Amino acid sequence: GNVDIRYLREGTTLYLPVEEPGGLFSCADGHAAIGNGEVSGAGVECGLYVSYKFTLLKGKSIPAPKYKNKDQLTPKVNDKGFFGTTDVDIHVSEIVNDFVVSALLPLSIFEN
Repeated sequence: GNVDIRYLREGTTLYLPVEEPGGLFSCADGHAAIGNGEVSGAGVECGLYVSYKFTLLKGKSIPAPKYKNKDQLTPKVNDKGFFGTTDVDIHVSEIVNDFVVSALLPLSIFEN
């Protein structure tokens, strides 16, 4: 699928479902800038050199992509990063090929 979410950048942990044994991963058009949902129909495309680290979590199952990021979510909860999922109808994250919505949860709410 196509996952153009502006929070997916350096340092993000992305969890992807693997629906078939031996499933493959591919990565294409990099974006120098993008708004959630690529609402204009395009991001600022660019060439990128990237490296990925993959860990297969055997025995785990998720219905849709999820991600964890250390970036600031809002000024009120900006010190612990956040967790995001594309399972619920809250933030529009993709409209180019399919509709994808994201929910963001600031991790600092779990701290006293």
